[in-house]
Amino acid sequence: PLVSDAGTTGIYSPVFGGNITMENCRIQGFAKLIDSVSQGGYYFKFYNCKFTSADVLLSAISSNNISFFGCAFSDFNSGIQSFGGSGGPMSFFGCAIEAWSGVFISPISGGKLQLVMEGCYVENYPATVTTGTGLNPMTAAFLTAGEFLSISFIGNNIQCAGIRRVLYSTNTVESVVVSEGNIFYVNKTASASTTESLYAIAGGVSFSVMDTVMHLADSGGSYTTEISVSNSVKNIFGVNPLTNKALSTAWVQITPDTYWTNTGNVGFPTLACKVENGLLHLQGTVTCSNVAGTSIGTIPAGVLAKLNTSSLYLYGLIANSNDNDVRRYRILVSSGIILVDTPQVGFWDIIPTPWPINS
Repeated sequence: PLVSDAGTTGIYSPVFGGNITMENCRIQGFAKLIDSVSQGGYYFKFYNCKFTSADVLLSAISSNNISFFGCAFSDFNSGIQSFGGSGGPMSFFGCAIEAWSGVFISPISGGKLQLVMEGCYVENYPATVTTGTGLNPMTAAFLTAGEFLSISFIGNNIQCAGIRRVLYSTNTVESVVVSEGNIFYVNKTASASTTESLYAIAGGVSFSVMDTVMHLADSGGSYTTEISVSNSVKNIFGVNPLTNKALSTAWVQITPDTYWTNTGNVGFPTLACKVENGLLHLQGTVTCSNVAGTSIGTIPAGVLAKLNTSSLYLYGLIANSNDNDVRRYRILVSSGIILVDTPQVGFWDIIPTPWPINS
């Protein structure tokens, strides 16, 4: 039965430096299946084991060289709460992780762990749990949350509300993220927050991402992730480690200058810019009401700061489809002002022209 008996512990391991090896075992039904009591045990190895029906699967266990091979984890509130470990690895190979309500892996204090997961199947979904079992309804769960040294995900199939990489409040991993060949199935309403992302990668972090994401539509729309559905990197907000300049940003809105407005028609983009994969992009469908409007708008300072070019201007074209007129515009690099040569009253489309930013 899905029962977690309050106050009980299955295996109690209070010895400093101790280790546990388990093969072909099943442990279930305790508040804590295994409790290392923050004593820093290491070299824990588990082979073909089943951990299920608990409040916490492994509590205060060291992150220093702990490995799971072909193990199954299911029906729990919290998964593995690691303690200490001095940056040691915690590894999962060919495991199955299903049906939980909180966070599966959460470093609680001490050294940051190196998380490795290869060839695993992960599935979490809303479920009804009988009152009094000690288990919470399995909704809004996350695979990871806490302080990590590095994360390496290779060839996993992951279906859950979201995955957080969190360095306390800054949403980062300290050094490295490698995520390749994974398939993610994500949706919005099962998430604790619609702003959670699969990866929040910040400055100074080396990363390599090549995954597929399948968006599950629901009443709230598709869950917006930071990886494209076509096996290519999209909107990964990373930083060039050599220059410390962002490689990508989200679309940033530009306020039109005097005599210019966003057209506002359904399906037409507003005036905006972004940096993606080292290229500056500008988009918008705008209306000019007076030939005195020599500037359309200004690239925001946050985007402008990412430019690293010796050019005085970046050049592009705007087109008026009603009379087949085309005009040139120039972005003054020093200030970000978007200037128009011989402005004309009418309805104009900015022709997409990405510029390398040499970041």
